[in-house]
Amino acid sequence: MLIPILTTILFSQAASPVSAPREWGVGDPAVRFVEGTTAPRINPVPGWRGRAEISLRCTVAADGALDDCAVVRESSPGALRHRSARVAVERMRLLLGDRGPAPGDALTIDVVVTTN
Repeated sequence: MLIPILTTILFSQAASPVSAPREWGVGDPAVRFVEGTTAPRINPVPGWRGRAEISLRCTVAADGALDDCAVVRESSPGALRHRSARVAVERMRLLLGDRGPAPGDALTIDVVVTTN
């Protein structure tokens, strides 16, 4: 009697797969932002000149906010403050929809700063 019950439980779980969080990049056409929340302003450390890039991976929240952002790559270590980059990116808001990012997904954002 126990085997048919366990088999039924296993097959019912297999029939309703849980979708894993998706990875998104800003270049994907399905990634859209609330107007006025893009292009964060990040200043380099005082005295630094040139081009710097920092990539942050964030989790999409239920309201379209970007949470738990972490630096995953930077082109000129020390040129940009990680905290400033995280704060700026976490002010951005995504438009959530049927085909784009959903809560729990991850979004990677590249921020580029150039100074003379």
